Amino acid sequence: MKGWLVLLAAFLAGCACTAAGCASAVAFHVAFDIRREVDYEVEACVDGLCVEAVMNVDGPAAQTGDSVGALTLWEDTDRLDLDLGDRDFSGSHEVALTIRDSSGAEVVSWSETVEMQPFQPNGPWCGPTCWAAEIRP
Repeated sequence: MKGWLVLLAAFLAGCACTAAGCASAVAFHVAFDIRREVDYEVEACVDGLCVEAVMNVDGPAAQTGDSVGALTLWEDTDRLDLDLGDRDFSGSHEVALTIRDSSGAEVVSWSETVEMQPFQPNGPWCGPTCWAAEIRP
């Protein structure tokens, strides 16, 4: 019996949850070249809840992104990330993105229903569960 308890304790220790956290997000990989020192008017929405900002990647060359609230615009990878917080995003969601350049011209106008993918950085039996979508509008 004692051997069984040692084996069970060793097994459970190997399955212990770590404390890694995660963040739910949508990554929009846009099909245009995000340029430095250009003002972009951005509106990103999930299920009708929208975040708007004027974004501009400027400053030292080593700085490749601009963050405003829940949005981060990346000049080096032509990507916009929308941080979604820690709600449950299982199922289908209406996602939309509009970006205008400094002249006011729309460079992205996109909307679609998407299915977020779950991920658990601490393993399948350990929280938290976060949600992500990689989108190429």
